[in-house]
Amino acid sequence: MIHGDYRLDNILFMKRSNEVLVGVVDFQTAAVGCPLLDVAYFIGAGLVPADRRESEDELLQAYLSELDRFSVAVSHDEAWALYRRYTFAGFVMAVVASMIVKQTDRGDEMFMAMANRHAQHVVDLDAFSALAD
Repeated sequence: MIHGDYRLDNILFMKRSNEVLVGVVDFQTAAVGCPLLDVAYFIGAGLVPADRRESEDELLQAYLSELDRFSVAVSHDEAWALYRRYTFAGFVMAVVASMIVKQTDRGDEMFMAMANRHAQHVVDLDAFSALAD
């Protein structure tokens, strides 16, 4: 299962004693799909391009390490290829979602930031060439 709109706005955090509880909301776009879509979407939306470029491979590696803890084996090369391919998901969501929700100044700013970040993500990773693989 994938969330489909996995970004910081859809994750809630609550500190309780010595722990932090995390909850995910907004499941209108949940579907069966490749989890690397959510990973690419989350990293592409959540970080400004300079920070993303600096840390995305480390974040992907952390994700793969967590999968490994649950005996889910995905090679770095396979994950990187899928990650590159799914950079388009965030851009598509930014465009489509901006057309189907009520327009607000805050929403316009958010969707423009998302579209710009995801478009730069596609360019930075030469994602068009990943579609041919």
